[in-house]
Amino acid sequence: MSAEMIVAIGSLIAGISGIVSAVLLYRKTVALLEFRMELVEKRLDEHNGYAKKFAEITDMISEIKTDIAVIKTDLSYIGKEKQ
Repeated sequence: MSAEMIVAIGSLIAGISGIVSAVLLYRKTVALLEFRMELVEKRLDEHNGYAKKFAEITDMISEIKTDIAVIKTDLSYIGKEKQ
């Protein structure tokens, strides 16, 4: 075998091993990203649950504000009627 043939075979082996390692690394990276996305989705679902509760509480507070305004108005009319 000539030196050029040995270099060519070595280069071919190095190229194939580089491609194989790149494919394996890509698969590992994709698996890691999928795992992290699942975690983010779980956290987002949990957050959305809190956001829904917060929206319900906000609605309750606005109803309470309205009720208080009505009570103030009624009290002012009652005060005017007594005078």
